[in-house]
Amino acid sequence: RDPVESFAKLNGELAAYHESLTQRPQIVAANKMDLPEAAAHLKRFRGATEVEAIPISCATGAGIPRLIKAVWQRLHALPSAERLAH
Repeated sequence: RDPVESFAKLNGELAAYHESLTQRPQIVAANKMDLPEAAAHLKRFRGATEVEAIPISCATGAGIPRLIKAVWQRLHALPSAERLAH
C-alpha cells in the first residue's frame, strides 16, 4: 500500500468523525521496516508529510523503544489539560 495515501485516508476518517482530531499531535509508527521496500516507502512518506515517522519492525522489535520514548516525550510536552483530552 501507498503510505502517503493511507495516511491521507486515515486523516480523512478522523476529520469525518471530528475535525478537531486532525489538529492533535501525531506520530506515525512506520512498521515492517524489515522488508526490502520499506526504506523507500518511509523516504517517500517523510518527503510528502511533516509528521514524525518512527521506523519500527514488530517482527524484530527494532525501533520499538524509540517509538515508546517519542510518544512519552510528546505526551508529556502537552499542557496537562490537553493531555487529559487525548
